[in-house]
Amino acid sequence: MVSRSIRLSQVLMISGQLLIYAGLMAYRPLRYIGEWSIDWQDIIHWMGILGFVIIASALLLQYLKIRLGTGAWIHCPLGITSFLFALFHSRTKAAVILPVHYASYYLVILLGIVVASGAVLRYRKTKRWQIWLKVAHGPTTLSMILILMHHILVKLAVI
Repeated sequence: MVSRSIRLSQVLMISGQLLIYAGLMAYRPLRYIGEWSIDWQDIIHWMGILGFVIIASALLLQYLKIRLGTGAWIHCPLGITSFLFALFHSRTKAAVILPVHYASYYLVILLGIVVASGAVLRYRKTKRWQIWLKVAHGPTTLSMILILMHHILVKLAVI
């Protein structure tokens, strides 16, 4: 019965996070239509791309750890590093916070939740923490991946 309630909580968590993001995207005043919003010579965008590559490799290492049964001790440091790159990438919007930036900040907040809950999940071994963080860490990771993919597609003017 506990497993069923945890699964329901995870589904509700993902649904709520995606609904918040959809609301932020629906009511933002500016839209990128048909034009790249990436300056290839801007190091800030390269930091964002590097952060994406790092978080993708951290997720791949976690997948291989589960599949191979070996320890992927680098998974947590990669997550923290990707969060730092995401913070550096988002610093360009820190001077003037506009509604158009809310979705980007929401993505950074989700990544922060994933990194913090992952660190606590790794180093706190009590059952109470394990159950609570399984409800938060996994669904937030999935939501963050979906939102990050949408963010990249919007910035590349694909959608």
